[in-house]
Amino acid sequence: MNNKDLLIELGFEEIPSSYLKPGIETWLDVLMKIFKKNEIRYKKADYYFTPRRYVLHLIGIEEDTEIKTVEITGPPVSIAKTDNGWTKAAIGFAKSQGKSTEDIYFVKKGKNEVCALKIEKKRKGLDEILRENLVKTVEAIRFPKTMIWENSKFRFARPIRWLLILTDNSVIEGVELAGIKSSDFTYGNRAYGNKKLTVKSIDDYFNLMEKNHVMVDQNKRKRTILEEMGNIEKKNNITILKDSDLLDEVNGMIEYPVVLLGQFHNQYTELPEKVVTTAMKQHQRYFSAVNGNNSIAPFFIFVANTDQNSSAIISNNEKVLKSRLEDAYFYYEEDLKIPVEERINIQKEILWHHDLGTIYEKALRVSDIADYLSKLLNFNYDKKELRDIALHLKIDLSTNMIKDGKEFTKLEGYIGSVYAQKLGVNAEMAKIIMEHNLPRFANDRLPETDKGAVFALADRYDTIAGFISKYGIPKGSKDPLGIRRVANAIIEITVDRNWHYDFMAVLMQAASKFDDNYDSHNIYDFFIDRIINFAQNENIRYDIINAIAALRLTDIYDIILRSRTLYRYRKSSEAEFNSLVTGQKRVANILKNIEISCDINPALLIEEQERILYNECLKLDGIIESLLKKRNYTEILNEYFKIRPTIDKFFDDVLVMDKKRELRENRLALMKFLRKLFLKVADFSQIVIEGEK
Repeated sequence: MNNKDLLIELGFEEIPSSYLKPGIETWLDVLMKIFKKNEIRYKKADYYFTPRRYVLHLIGIEEDTEIKTVEITGPPVSIAKTDNGWTKAAIGFAKSQGKSTEDIYFVKKGKNEVCALKIEKKRKGLDEILRENLVKTVEAIRFPKTMIWENSKFRFARPIRWLLILTDNSVIEGVELAGIKSSDFTYGNRAYGNKKLTVKSIDDYFNLMEKNHVMVDQNKRKRTILEEMGNIEKKNNITILKDSDLLDEVNGMIEYPVVLLGQFHNQYTELPEKVVTTAMKQHQRYFSAVNGNNSIAPFFIFVANTDQNSSAIISNNEKVLKSRLEDAYFYYEEDLKIPVEERINIQKEILWHHDLGTIYEKALRVSDIADYLSKLLNFNYDKKELRDIALHLKIDLSTNMIKDGKEFTKLEGYIGSVYAQKLGVNAEMAKIIMEHNLPRFANDRLPETDKGAVFALADRYDTIAGFISKYGIPKGSKDPLGIRRVANAIIEITVDRNWHYDFMAVLMQAASKFDDNYDSHNIYDFFIDRIINFAQNENIRYDIINAIAALRLTDIYDIILRSRTLYRYRKSSEAEFNSLVTGQKRVANILKNIEISCDINPALLIEEQERILYNECLKLDGIIESLLKKRNYTEILNEYFKIRPTIDKFFDDVLVMDKKRELRENRLALMKFLRKLFLKVADFSQIVIEGEK
C-alpha cells in the first residue's frame, strides 16, 4: 500500500470574491465523495483560494491497488434456476462478470436465497480515478453566474487558464478541462509579471508561490492583513474599523496583501460618519478609522496586491476618494439649505411609485395605518403627532445625497435622521425617521423604540397592500418588488417587540386605501408561508406551524409563541408528544366527513370510561380558557399530557362507532368536544410523525 500527497491547482481569470469559498467547498466535497466511493482514504484535506486559483491539497492518501476477491450477488434462486436448469437471468448474470454458471453458488440475502459469484477485482489507482472524474467534479461547482468562452462549451465563473495536478514529485497527465490539459506549470502574481512557473514537486509548489508573490492560503493572507493593520494603528494612534464582510471580500481580491494608509482633508470629517465610511467602502473597498474620541479620522486603509510603487498607488487612491468626498460634501451643504417644511411640500411632487401615488400621499396613508395599529396595541398616541411624524419620515428622498448620490442611496433613513436634527427637528422624531427604515436587509438591526417600530410596520403594511393590490401576490421564485422581504420585516419587528395584534385587520385597513376586492384567504396563506420561513430559521418544523396555521389565527407573535412551545415539548419529550399527536390523529380520522349536530347527553354515557373522559374534558375546558388568556401554552400542554392516559383508556374500553345510533352519535359528540379542546392551541392531527405515510 502506497501513501502519497496530491495537489490540484485550477487557474482562471479573476473570479468575484463572493464566489470563491462556496465554489471550492463544493469542489472538495464532490471529490471526497468520489474518493469514498472508490475506497480512497487520506489523512487530511485542505483547500486554498485566491481570485486566480483554486488549490486542493490532500495529504497521506492511501492507494491500495492490490487484487482482492469480492462477492457479487445476483438474481434470486427462484428466478435463476428451474427444474430444466439455469435460466437466462442466471446465464446473463454469470456472463456479465466474465464467469460461467458453474461458478455460481447460493447465499442468503435478507429473506431470499440469491445467486453469488466470487470475482477478483483490482481497485483503481489515484491517477485513473482523477482522469475519469476530475472534470465532473469541476462541473459540479455552481456559481451565481457562469460563462462559455471556448469550443467545448464548458461553463465556469471565468475562463479557465491552466490545470496543475501533482502527486508528490509526479505530474498526472491526460486530464483535459475546457480545452486545457493538465501540466506541470502555474503562474505567479499578475502584478509581478504573471510569470509562468514550472513546478517540480508539491513542496516546491508552496515555496515557488511565496517567492513569486502568491500567498495561496486565504487564512494566512487574512492574518497578514490584520497584522499590518495593527502596525498602522500603533504608528498613527488610530483604530481601524475592521468590517468583517469587507475584510473577507478584500481578502478574496488579492494574492499578495500589502496594507497601505491614505489620507484625506480634515474638512470631510464634518460629513455624517456613515457618508464618509460609505464613500470608502461601497466602491473603493477602503477601511475607515476613528480617533481616540471615536470620531472619524482623516485616514483610509486599503489592501493592494503589490508592494511596488506604493507611493503612486496611495496617491491615486487619495485622488479617487477625494472626488467622492467632494461630491458628498457638495450634496450635504446644498441639502441643508432647504428647510424641513419645504422638503415636506416637495414630497407632493415626487412619485413614490408610478401606480401608487406620491411620497406625500404615502405619508398620509402611513399616518392612518400607524394610528389604527397604535390603537390595537393600546398606545395612547396623538393622531396629529402621528401625522406630523409620517410627513417627516421620507424627507431624505428629495435630497441630493439620496436622489443623486449613487452609493449613498443605501443611507435612506439615516440621512433623513441626520438632516432632521441639523434642521431643528426634535431628537425623538429624528430617531423614528431612522428606525422606520429598519430592517434594511436580512439580520439587520431592528427598531429600538415603540414609535419607531409602529412606523416601520405601518410603512411596510402600506407598501405590501399597495403592491399586492396592483400586482398580486408573488408566485414561484419571482418577486421583483421584494414583497416577501417586506412581509419578513413585518414578522421580525412584530416578534421582536412581543406585540399581539390582528395582522389581517391592519393589512385590510391598509388595503382599503387601494382596493376593497382583496382575496383575504390568499393573502393570509402568503403571510403564513412567510411565518413558516421565519420559524424554520429558528429550526421549528413546517408541520408545527401548519398545525397552528390551520386555526387561521391572525396574531403573528401568538403563532410564533405557540410554535416555539410545541417545538420545545416535541424536542424534550418526543415519545410522549408523538403519543399525544397520534391520539388526536385518531380523533380527527373518526370525525372525518361526519356531520355532528347533537350535543353531548350525559345520560347516554353508559360506559364508565366515557363518563370519566367527559368529566375531565369539562374540567379541562375551564382550565384552558383561563390559561389562554395568559397565553400560557406550556401549562396548556401539561394539561393535555395529563388527560392523555384517560383518552388512551377510552379508546381501549369504548367503541365509538356503536351499532346503536344514539350511543354512536353521543360518543361522536364527545370526540368533537375533545377535538375542540385541543384545537384551542393547534390542530395536532396536522403534525407529521417520523415514519408516517
